[in-house]
Amino acid sequence: MKVEQVPIRSSKRGCRRAASGFRKGCRSRFYSHLPHIHGVRKNPRTCIEGPFGEVVRTTGPMAKANPFHFSTKYQDDETDLLYYGYRYYNASTGRWVSRDPIEEEGGVSLYGFIRNEPISWIDSYGLKDQVGDSVRGCHCCACVSVVTIPKSSIFRIYPSASWPNYYGHEFIVVIQLNWVVTRNWLAGAPQLIWKEKSNRPPDAYEGRATPGEWFDVYNEFGSPGSTFDEMFHPWRIGIRPPSTCPMSSEIRIEDFPGALITKGPRTLEFEITVKSAPGCPCGNNFREITQPAKQVIAGPPLANGEIATQTFDVYRRRFR
Repeated sequence: MKVEQVPIRSSKRGCRRAASGFRKGCRSRFYSHLPHIHGVRKNPRTCIEGPFGEVVRTTGPMAKANPFHFSTKYQDDETDLLYYGYRYYNASTGRWVSRDPIEEEGGVSLYGFIRNEPISWIDSYGLKDQVGDSVRGCHCCACVSVVTIPKSSIFRIYPSASWPNYYGHEFIVVIQLNWVVTRNWLAGAPQLIWKEKSNRPPDAYEGRATPGEWFDVYNEFGSPGSTFDEMFHPWRIGIRPPSTCPMSSEIRIEDFPGALITKGPRTLEFEITVKSAPGCPCGNNFREITQPAKQVIAGPPLANGEIATQTFDVYRRRFR
């Protein structure tokens, strides 16, 4: 499994002000947001914070009046914890106080705060770190440019006492993403929809997939720790925003759909769809690409050990 990110070029144009005030809710001298009450217009406050949001020094009579501090987040006066929406952050330790609700989807470290680089990274909700263009704070989002299956090869698991008549194919799905610059901090991640339909669904889908109906494999089995965790791991890693953009990256997903011919012929259809990140300014890039394919496996075994029908066909892609 291989994930490659090949930079094309980088640009900071138009993004120098994107995050100029994002982290400075407590760094510079300003007046209260209630200027006409009790004459507080003349009572400014100054608050100096460290790189992880820890308060170093506060001065002025309004230092405690405004509860919004580091990263514009609400800070509790009693616990000094900053509330990000999904969990609380402790600026004194530089760590979240609870596990990431989306687990490894938000990064390997479940308690680590934006990769220990709060000057260059942000996490708007306490879920997933996002990177800007260098330290300027520009956000990178992904647009899909290519989805293809360049080749497939036949394989047979033999000899095996448990699976003597197990046949199938190995194929690789290649996904190319173009990362572009946006000021939209809410731009999401690209989406993968891996659907399969079969007259005899694979044994792993037993109890979930219905013969002759489409089944969303990634939605059911693609999360960390699920049945196809290892298969879809390159996708989950590959959609993490790069450190600079614009650039392009390539994600390769390997699959080995096989079947026991003793259970009868099997036809397995695929529809692999990749959608660009919602809210991302993709311009001339595609919003959605679907790559269809079809595998047919039928017996009985021939004299040379192969089977009579074993084909894998890739069809014309659909674009939106």
